[in-house]
Amino acid sequence: MRNKITFLALLLITGLVVAATSGLFKELIDLENNSGFRYISHVLQPKTDNDSGNNPFAEDDKLSEYAGNAVNTGNPETKMGPAEVNYNELLTPIDEAEDGNFERGEDAGLLAGDSGIFESYIILDTGSGNQFYDLQAATANPDFTAFSSTFSQSNQLILKGAQNKTFKCNGDDILNGWLNYRIYLQTNTSPPSFNSINLPFKENIVGAGDGCQDQEWELSDGTNDLRNGLPSGDYYLEVYTHADFTYEDPPGTTVVPDFPHTANNGGNNYRATFRADNPPVAVCQDRTITLDASGNVNIVAEDIDNGSSDDFDTPTLSIDITSFNCSNLGPNTVTLTVTDSLGQTDSCTAVVTVVDDLAPIADVATLTDVTAQCEVTALTAPTATDNCVGTVTATHNATLPITTQGTTVVTWTHNDGNGNTSTQTQNVVIDDITAPVADLATLSDVTAECEVTALTPPTATDNCGGVVTVSHNATLPITTQGTTVVTWTYEDVNGNTSQQTQNVVIDDITAPVADLATLSDVTAECEVTALTPPTATDNCGGVVTVSHNATLPITTQGTTVITWTYNDGNGNTSTQTQNVVIDDTTAPVADVATLPDATGECSVTVTAPTATDNCEGTITATTTNPLTYSVQGTYTITWTYNDGNGNTSTQTQTVIVDDTTAPVPDVATLPDATGECSVTVTAPTATDNCEGTITATTTNPLTYSVQGTYTITWTYDDGNGNTSTQTQTVIVDDTTAPVPDVATLPDATGECSVTVTAPTATDNCEGTITATTTNPLTYSVQGTYTITWTYDDGNGNTSTQTQTVIVDDTTAPVPDVATLPDATGECSVTVTAPTASDNCEGTITATTTNPLTYSVQGTYTITWTYNDGNGNTSTQTQTVIVDD
Repeated sequence: MRNKITFLALLLITGLVVAATSGLFKELIDLENNSGFRYISHVLQPKTDNDSGNNPFAEDDKLSEYAGNAVNTGNPETKMGPAEVNYNELLTPIDEAEDGNFERGEDAGLLAGDSGIFESYIILDTGSGNQFYDLQAATANPDFTAFSSTFSQSNQLILKGAQNKTFKCNGDDILNGWLNYRIYLQTNTSPPSFNSINLPFKENIVGAGDGCQDQEWELSDGTNDLRNGLPSGDYYLEVYTHADFTYEDPPGTTVVPDFPHTANNGGNNYRATFRADNPPVAVCQDRTITLDASGNVNIVAEDIDNGSSDDFDTPTLSIDITSFNCSNLGPNTVTLTVTDSLGQTDSCTAVVTVVDDLAPIADVATLTDVTAQCEVTALTAPTATDNCVGTVTATHNATLPITTQGTTVVTWTHNDGNGNTSTQTQNVVIDDITAPVADLATLSDVTAECEVTALTPPTATDNCGGVVTVSHNATLPITTQGTTVVTWTYEDVNGNTSQQTQNVVIDDITAPVADLATLSDVTAECEVTALTPPTATDNCGGVVTVSHNATLPITTQGTTVITWTYNDGNGNTSTQTQNVVIDDTTAPVADVATLPDATGECSVTVTAPTATDNCEGTITATTTNPLTYSVQGTYTITWTYNDGNGNTSTQTQTVIVDDTTAPVPDVATLPDATGECSVTVTAPTATDNCEGTITATTTNPLTYSVQGTYTITWTYDDGNGNTSTQTQTVIVDDTTAPVPDVATLPDATGECSVTVTAPTATDNCEGTITATTTNPLTYSVQGTYTITWTYDDGNGNTSTQTQTVIVDDTTAPVPDVATLPDATGECSVTVTAPTASDNCEGTITATTTNPLTYSVQGTYTITWTYNDGNGNTSTQTQTVIVDD
């Protein structure tokens, strides 16, 4: 009976307790179930040493050490080991007979073995759906006592419910199911009372033994968020389940005990831990900050934090504004955000006041002096840079213009407009240090051909007025040819001087004049080798040098213009031209009086003849006729000799092209053209001295498909009347036998008969060849045969191949009636042999070694055998009943 410990086992344990304690046994408590086992909860005894006297039981002693006769409730034959014995509530059994034996009715705790809780789970939802946690169970689900997690304020810890699996037997009944829970801080030494949630009946489940029923009690859709509203802290979630029950005593009389069945982890209940972590608290403080020299200032979150905190860790601080500049002068609202390790945040605001207290800073630390020769009428304001305003333009205290010679100190003031100022001084220095300035930047040259006897003084202007004295360093008169540089000096009344130079140029620029206005022509037929110089007269006297630009001798036909140059020695030249006329009037004379004929078989290329000219020497002839002739025939070329000077002479020459050589075959003896099935020949070639490659022609066929030997006559014709011939032998001879399409023919098999199909082979000439044989094509007698196949291509070539034929019946007869009917009779029975169908032999009549007639009352079995004669048999039995 499922989950029931027999009273025999209980009495064995109880007897051991009584015997061991000599009546000192006080409390034995409820038998419960843990993962399919019943357990004895707890034993209380006087606090004595386990090893003293006859009292082996002390407080909290594990009765499992003496529970060798306790049994597994799932299997009454299996003893329960110490690991399956737990300890639960305290009950005081009453031994009414005072005989050391506990009877039914004496203690409900000892009589609860016919019902109980054998599995218990709690159901939680932490945001991912329902999750079952093991309480009184050992499954693949997580163990509830190992549950540990941290929940932020936004997380959920929903108690969905619980599940109890119970059993009841022999009149016991389970009335309900309950989940009991409480939540309290781990530091709380006085936990609150338990809250109870009813677990409704869900269904009966299979698995119980005879006379028992397993049931499920479950609530899985609860909505109680245990996390909601909890202050931060580390908590215990403590649970246990129980079920009220009844039992019958005596049978038919229902008894309601005053305690339930309980799943509570051996009296300590089931306890998980979790942490409730609420958001941090942000606390701010106002700040005043000052801009730096660049007009910027930065802050960090800690600058406005005033003690922000978190319950469990140091929170992370951040602010929405970290940088300030001049645009933020005055109060600014900054938000501080405090974030804990779970990402929970709180925020507050602080007023950050931005202040600027820096005066402008001069861009140039020391101003350069302002200098002038006579006066300063205006000043350029220096600049300063302000951290907020940027560039600030200064004002000064000077009275303009400043004309006093010496140094005047000017004070500049920089004001940023925000009440911040700075000052700076600058020197103004008046000092005349400028020499007079020439009125003309560059003096014009003074020029003459021979001499300069006097100079005109230039003028200059002084910046401060007054008389300017002008002087020079020249010695007059100046007669030296070329450029003489004169230095002029200007001096003002203040001793300042400046100088200026002027060029005096003595330059003879008149060229010599030719004595003859026009020079006479110089003439010749072929060349002029020397020229007679003309003369010229120079305005300043002296020798005039005469030269020309001609290259002698002059041989170019026509008029060559020569330029004569007259040079007076002072760099002055004049020119005059003279014509040199070369005019050739004599024609060239041919070097060969009569030109020989030019001949060739295929083509003729002629070479131009030559003539001798009185001026040009050798003249090569030209012609309008072709120089190369490739067409057979006779041609006349007219050659012309031209000396390039307008004088020509002519001469003729005969060209003869005449081919007399026949083509020569490229292969002296043509090889035989052979093939097994057919031969297609390719025309051979010959080489012709004129036409190059000549392809042969023939009147014979080019393709031969009939077996035999043939002769082809080839003719080479160069088209110029010259031919040659050559013969070639063609042989068509098939010597290759057909090749079977399948290298090894597969066996042809059948159980009753085999009919073979002729295989094929492939022939190089005839294509597909179907085999022939002298053996039969069909075999119906059991056995193994060999067929010899022959492939003949019709050209005298054959090949053979063998194939094995196997006729082998391996299928036993099949009874025509799957199950033979009983043969019955009151006095006697005579049976008729049944039949079977064979795949080869057809109908087979069964045989048997048993009698066919039965006259004695009783039941008999006949074994029928079906034999197809090919070694295959099957059997079948039939019952014979003779019953009067």
